Formats: sequence, C-alpha cells, structure tokens
Amino acid sequence: MSQAADRIDLLITMTSGDAIVLAKTVHTLQPRHVLLFSTPHARERGWEDSARRVLKSVEKRGRKLIDRYTIGLLHGDSLEEQFEGMRQAIAQVMQDSNVPQGIIAFDATTGPGFLRMLGYEACRQKITSDAGSLRIVYCDGDMHRIVIAEPTAGTVTIRSQPITFRFSTQRDHVTERFSIYGVEVGQADQLWPITNATTARNEHEAHVALYHELCRNERLRALFHSYWGQMNAWRTARILQRELSPDHLERFIADAVRSSAARIIEEEGRRCRNPEELRQWIEQRLLQALCEYVGEAGDTTKKWLDRYLQDRQLGGLRRYLMSSPRESLLQMLRGAKLRGPDTERATAKALRDLYVGLQAELNALAVKAGATTAPDATPPSDHHAFRKDVLQFELPANVRGLLLQNAPKVAELFEKVVAAAVVHMIENDAELRACVDSVWQNVILRRAGDAICELDTLVLLRSGDLAVIEVKTHHKSSEQKKIESNIKQLRDFGGAYSRYALVYPLTASEIKLLRSADPDYRARMQALGMDDAAEWGAHLHGIENSRDRRAVPLERLADELRLAAGLPLRS
Repeated sequence: MSQAADRIDLLITMTSGDAIVLAKTVHTLQPRHVLLFSTPHARERGWEDSARRVLKSVEKRGRKLIDRYTIGLLHGDSLEEQFEGMRQAIAQVMQDSNVPQGIIAFDATTGPGFLRMLGYEACRQKITSDAGSLRIVYCDGDMHRIVIAEPTAGTVTIRSQPITFRFSTQRDHVTERFSIYGVEVGQADQLWPITNATTARNEHEAHVALYHELCRNERLRALFHSYWGQMNAWRTARILQRELSPDHLERFIADAVRSSAARIIEEEGRRCRNPEELRQWIEQRLLQALCEYVGEAGDTTKKWLDRYLQDRQLGGLRRYLMSSPRESLLQMLRGAKLRGPDTERATAKALRDLYVGLQAELNALAVKAGATTAPDATPPSDHHAFRKDVLQFELPANVRGLLLQNAPKVAELFEKVVAAAVVHMIENDAELRACVDSVWQNVILRRAGDAICELDTLVLLRSGDLAVIEVKTHHKSSEQKKIESNIKQLRDFGGAYSRYALVYPLTASEIKLLRSADPDYRARMQALGMDDAAEWGAHLHGIENSRDRRAVPLERLADELRLAAGLPLRS
C-alpha cells in the first residue's frame, strides 16, 4: 500500500465500540476517502463521536493521511431499510469521489455481520458494473496486522501489512493516542527515546544494574518485598541489644525456669520423697534444654535475639521443648516414682508456660523500647543505617549508591528500576525496538478535569497498542479494586488490546513456591524478613485465577514486552 498507484481510493467501514480499530486501519492503509457507517445505537453510545475524532485527526492539514471522510447514518428498524441506505450511500460517495474505476476496500472488521455481508455484496455489484477493483480488509489486532484480500476471477489473493500508527509531529504521541477516546493526559514523563544528557544516562545505567542484581540476588529482592519486615527486625534487634543485657536475660531465664520447675513440684511434689532435690534436677534439665536450643558457644544473648527475630512466636522453641526435653523430664519424674496423666499434663503445661513467658518478655521489651514505631515515623537516618547494615554483600558501587541514597522510598526506587529495565530491553533488542514508539512513566489520565487513572510505566507501540507495567513492592499496595479499576479505565480509554501486567520483586520460582504454600519455603522467606508469606501466597494465588490481573516474574520482563509487541519469545 505504500505505492501511490496501489493506494485505496475508498474505504468503507462501520463504527465499533473500540475506536482504535478504525484508527489502526486508517493509519495503516491511508485511503483517500473514508465512508463510515453509523447506527442510532452507535451514535447514542458515543461510538460515532470517537470515530469522528479519529477521522478528523487524520484529515488535518500537515498530516493528510486521508483526503476526506463521510459519515452515513443507517436509519430504519429493519435490515432491509438499513441495507438499502447503505447501498445508496455507497453509490453516491463513489460518484462524488469519482472512483467508480478505482480501488474500493470494504472493511470486514466491525459492524453487524449480516450488514457486512450485504455491504460487501453492494460494493461487488457496483464494482462489477463500473469495472473497478474491490478488496476486503480486516484489522487483525491479535497478529498486529491488516489483512488484505483481493478476489479476482475465481481466486483470492491474500496479503498483509503490519499495523502502523502514524503519529503527528505536532504533539507528544501519548497525548495523541489517548485523545482518540476524548481523554486528557494530565501528566506523563517520557523515558524513551532517552536523552543524551550524561546525568540521565548515568542514572539510567545504575537503575539497570540494580535490576540485574535484583534478578540474581535473593537477599537483595527481600530488601524490596519485605523492607518493613526487615526494618522492624533490625530496629528490634538494636533496641533489644540495648535493653536486654546478658545479666537481664540470665536473670529472666533463671526466674522462668524456677517458676516452671516449681509448677511441676506443686502438682506432683506431695508424692515425692525429696521434692527439693527433684526441683533442682528439673531446673538443671530446663536450663540445659534452653542452652541446647540456642547453642552454648558464643554470645548467648545475641543467639536468643537471632532466634527471636527469625520467629517472633518462638514456635521453634515450643516444638523443641515438647520433644526431647519433655521426654527426658518425664523419665526423670518416673524415676522419682511419679507417673500418670497428671504428671504428663503438669510437665506439658510447665513447658508451654516457659516458652510463652520468654516470648512475652521479649515482645514486651521490644514494645516498651519503641520497636513498633510506624514506618512514617522512622527517621531517614535509621533507614540509611539499616540499609548499610543489611547490604553486607558484594554489590557494584553504583548500585550500592542508589540503595543508600534517598531513603526510605524503596517503592519509588523499584518503579524507576523496572522502568529503566524496560528501556534497556528495548534499546538492546532490535526487533522490539522496531515495534516501540515511546516509553512513558507516571502517566495520569484525566476526563472532565478529574483524574481517572494513574499508570506506572506505559509502553506505546508503533501499532498504537499500549502495554502497562504496574510496579508493586508489596501485596498490600496491590488493592484489587484499584487495580481492576485501572484495567477497566485502560481498556475503556486505551483500547481492548491494551495489556496490563503486575511486577513484584519476585522471580518465577518464588511466585510458584509462595503460591504452593510449601511450609519449608515459607519458613525460608520468613527468615529473609517476609513475615506475611501466607498472605503473599494467597494474593498471588488470587492473581493466578484472575482474568485480567497477571503477575509477571521479575526476570521475565523482556518476555512480557515481546508478547505485547506480537513477537515470538526467545529461547
């Protein structure tokens, strides 16, 4: 269609609920004249207004993708009346346009199927009588192409050409794209094509380097998906190290052990010949058990803190006490001629009281010292010190610099990292680069002055399609209603082929394991600071069963971009 001699003289099409279909067809084929049929229903729904905006924009001086357009309203309640109106309008436009022997194309993409068939037949009869050339066109959005069929003498020649959205040079492309639906772009920061400014380029490269480190490093990902869990653990550790001296801990454990032993003796001692000796035996065994739990060597206080920060409920201690220490205590009591269900119950209760007391004491100290400070109340100096302590592993200098500056906004940093990765992938993939027009960040859409939608990263394809990457560091920020509203607004005012994907700081294997509710893996993630692994699993499972929401693994971002552009995935 690029050759003037092969240019369509008249394109006959119908309104639809998605104006981008008409825009793609007209932008790609650039017909001289467009005859658009509308119906009272389409006019009432506002579809005709959207189509008119598309046609006006391509008829403007300075662009002239088309020479003119005509809108015909199909009146009448019966298909017979509508078809007759269509037939007369086609004949009139062909006469007025002086194209009876030109190239006429009938669009089979939109409109009622019966009318499309009758409309094509009306064109065929007219072309036969005037010796013109008739073609059928179809906008194949799934394959990003316009299919052109040319019936001739018993055969049909079919070819296609890529959908090409021909943007104006007089306004930014994202504004022009949304104007089709009468929506204003209140804000949009262009990320690509990237400027050549050294500062911008250096910052971009640092963000890309951080993206690659995130894909490789589990501990670094944990800093993003479990930032506040790790931050609170770090703060609690500092506070408890200050408040919980070795002498304090030793005194508390001695008191707790003495209390537990006394409880057993209180229940069973009246049947024992030497209750005081038995109490001392029980105390020694309980102290031995607690030392075995944390390990006798090294700083006992620090080991207790490590255990507490990994498991605030001290569930591991409970399971341990109820196994080997419990059995050895029962053997001891049986040796003292104490046996029976009362002995079993008294021992189990004393052990439960021991771990509950330890848990309550550590929790109380943490609360008393302010370890539960709200995130917003945490001073920036604490964030900087926390990250400096946490990042005790090898990182490129520019990545470490990014992580230590501008604390505490990890969510904003992750948005920039993913956006930079999108740009990097486009720049380094020739096939993908040829399909992308531009990349935008922090896009706010407005209608009648009110904000209706905010998009993190938006990729505008040369086909006119949109791909949105929504970036979240935590499942609590992924409110289902808000995301579903964003998707609806994007489809309503961006087109039905718009893609919407959620990206978390999680890899494909992490998403799979969290969904599976594997207890060992959840314990591992808890050790990395993910206190809410079960909630993460439920959230990701809900996305898996959703029709519109999709979670894209961090390392498969390039696959999502290629799919959006209609390109095959690389092996």
